[in-house]
Amino acid sequence: MVVDKFSTDWQTYFTRTMYHSYFDEFDSRQRSPSVVGFANSDLSFPRLVIHFWASWNCYDRTMDARLSKINSQFQGDVRFRSVDVDRPEFRELCEQASVLSVPALGFFMAGVHVETLIGLHSFTELKAMIQNWIETPK
Repeated sequence: MVVDKFSTDWQTYFTRTMYHSYFDEFDSRQRSPSVVGFANSDLSFPRLVIHFWASWNCYDRTMDARLSKINSQFQGDVRFRSVDVDRPEFRELCEQASVLSVPALGFFMAGVHVETLIGLHSFTELKAMIQNWIETPK
């Protein structure tokens, strides 16, 4: 059977398993990160790392898993928050942090943007970078 955009038999082409697979994939894309969502009052923290993410980006799930491990290790020194780049209320914050692609991490010290790390990095790289950032004088 050939199914194209003009076919009237497109419904018979899809099996029940295909529908389940599609919706399972769709549901997995709609997850939100485990890191707490951002609020404007969070900029008052001495050291803040913001995970800029999008629900449609599959790499953000990997970054989120790595950040949740790191979050527990640096709990007293750094606060971790997340920002959905597709939400219009965060457009100004994304511009301030120079976020051009996701996943991205924005580093803030007392509300001032210090650095932005773009792309997916290994757990050890992220951990080392955050540790170095903590050890640098304010």
